[in-house]
This record gives sequence, structure tokens and C-alpha cells, in this order.
Amino acid sequence: LAAIHDPVNWTFGSSGTLPSGSIPVTGGAITHFCSGDGSLPTPCPCGNQGVAGSGCDNSVHSGGSRLSAVGSPTPDSVVLTANGMIPTGSALFLQSAVQVAGGAVYGDGVRCISGTPIKIGLRRAAGGSASYPSGGDPSISARSAALGDPIPSGGVRYYQVLYRDRNAAFCPSPPGNTWNLSNALQIVW
Repeated sequence: LAAIHDPVNWTFGSSGTLPSGSIPVTGGAITHFCSGDGSLPTPCPCGNQGVAGSGCDNSVHSGGSRLSAVGSPTPDSVVLTANGMIPTGSALFLQSAVQVAGGAVYGDGVRCISGTPIKIGLRRAAGGSASYPSGGDPSISARSAALGDPIPSGGVRYYQVLYRDRNAAFCPSPPGNTWNLSNALQIVW
């Protein structure tokens, strides 16, 4: 880390200038998948494609909800955050040991976790954003164990946020409904 922190150790090709933008980091313990941005074999149910890396769009046209994580699985300091949801809707953080390859239409979005999902936490979105854990909540791994799914070292779990979108006219049933989903995350614990 000290070597990375020191700009003397940085080289940027012939320009010698610091690149701008973001640098995606993949292959770590936490990886994104299941975006409703047109990259899945299963399209968003009402043509409500989201922006790159997010879930299917919602009735406030945020570009879809994006689930992200900060922290480390070992020791568990992971915090999940969903942005781009309905400003004050409810958000249910789900965990599963099973993923749905290619996704399946579910409400106004695409579901990419299956099996028997565990309800890790329920939050009220503020400004379209919600996080778990927060305040005095147990860590994700502790909450999972308390709910009957202890996560072994090296175990893989999948996460997605289900959130309320009460505007039934946005993506009417069928195929839509009054809920939507974020993209999904895979965490190797």
C-alpha cells in the first residue's frame, strides 16, 4: 500500500499524466452480476432496461437500482448498499446460495437468486438508497448464521435487493408488478 500511495511509483505510458475515470476491479471476493442493462439473456419485462451495471429501470427512471458492497468478508466488515431505488420505498436485502443463470422475470425486474432466499434485512429507502448492516445490526455473516445459514470459509453467497415500486402503471401485470430488483452480487466468504 505504501508503494501504491507514492506517486513516484506510478507510470502512465508516454503521456506521463494521471488517467481519469474509474478503474473496475474484478476477480476479488465481491463481484457484480445480473445487470438489467441488456447484457442478460432475459430482458427486463417491459423494455425498462437500466443503465450499465444496474437492475431494470423503475418508475422514477433512476436507471435501475445498483447493489454494491464495501468492506471485506474476512473478517466480515461487508456493508451492502442499494442506490437508485424509489425514494422512500421499502428494500429487502436477500441472500441465497443459489443463482439463476441468465435471470428470470420477477415483477418489474430480473431475479438472479433462487433456492430459499434468506431475508438479511428490511430497510426504508431514504433518497432511493438503503444499506445493511447499519447502526447496531449484526454483520451479514452473523445474521446469516442466526437465520440458520452459517457461511463456511470459502462459501459463496449471492445477494440482491427487492424493492417496492407502487406505480403499477409503469410496468403493468403481466409481466410486471409493484416491485423491482437491483443487480446482484456474489461474495466468496
